[in-house]
Amino acid sequence: MAVPPPENVPPAAPPVDPVWPPRLVQKPGVFGGVEAYGGLLAAGGADTREAYAILGGQLRVRVDYYEFGGWYDVSDRGKQQQDGFSSFGGFLGAWRPYSDWVDFEIAASVGARNYTSDDTRYGDNGYEHSSATLGLRLGVSDRTSSFSALAARIGGQLLFSYDLSSDDKPWVVESDNDGVPSTESGVTNVGGFTLGLALVLGFDYGKAITPSPVASEAPK
Repeated sequence: MAVPPPENVPPAAPPVDPVWPPRLVQKPGVFGGVEAYGGLLAAGGADTREAYAILGGQLRVRVDYYEFGGWYDVSDRGKQQQDGFSSFGGFLGAWRPYSDWVDFEIAASVGARNYTSDDTRYGDNGYEHSSATLGLRLGVSDRTSSFSALAARIGGQLLFSYDLSSDDKPWVVESDNDGVPSTESGVTNVGGFTLGLALVLGFDYGKAITPSPVASEAPK
């Protein structure tokens, strides 16, 4: 005699992704985002300031494991040398999104930077110097939701940029010491490299991320 199946048997629980180790998202999808960033840059290879504060924005498109976009930023103005810069450009790279963890990215950049100063030691109009730049952008970030199409993103970036050209800007300072006029002169080398850290805040929109498969379904 056949035994009837039991009643009210709860369905089997779906498999759950393991929390550790983090698993690479298998189908990242397509996303477009807008982000604002701000931070500090250390400068070298020039006679200008040794550090700058920056504020900027960037547009970013992520397709599968690749990304591209563009940025624009400006620095603060120095009190003594009254100098600063603005820069813009584009980048191309790759990103690695992990389920229930952070995302990593690396991109090479090409752009331009324009240095200016209002210091009258360099003449009535100060000075201006423009240079093409090459750079590298490394980032780590986290999306507030792995499933909704629109979500906020917060992270940080390591920014490196190298000026392909530099220039010596002559300066002259005339003074009067107890009725004796004197003149000092020299040059300031403008253009070098910057390296710094920035906090990134923004939003992105696109196809919702598919969580990585469970261990038994992961590709070997």
